[in-house]
Amino acid sequence: MTGFPQIRDHAIVFDLEFTAWQGSVAHRWSRPGEFTELVQIGAVKVDVASLNVVDEITVLVRPRINPVLSDYLVELTGSPMTRWRHTVSISPRPTTGSCAL
Repeated sequence: MTGFPQIRDHAIVFDLEFTAWQGSVAHRWSRPGEFTELVQIGAVKVDVASLNVVDEITVLVRPRINPVLSDYLVELTGSPMTRWRHTVSISPRPTTGSCAL
């Protein structure tokens, strides 16, 4: 990377997926029953010099308000509901200042 000093050998790039329905983005999740809940965390570790992916992880998160994913989200993520059987649960508002996994 030119123009920037290389401080680290690796960088972490992550992607978050939230519950979604057909049209939910356009309506800003404002329709009845539409709540944005985190359902997937994806991350890759990238070698800064080569931009090659060194490692990756996907964590599925069990939604609490809408525990059954919409067909739209299943199609969008390519992850069938059966993959969400083995998930972590995240406390919605931790009282200790950290997230309980």
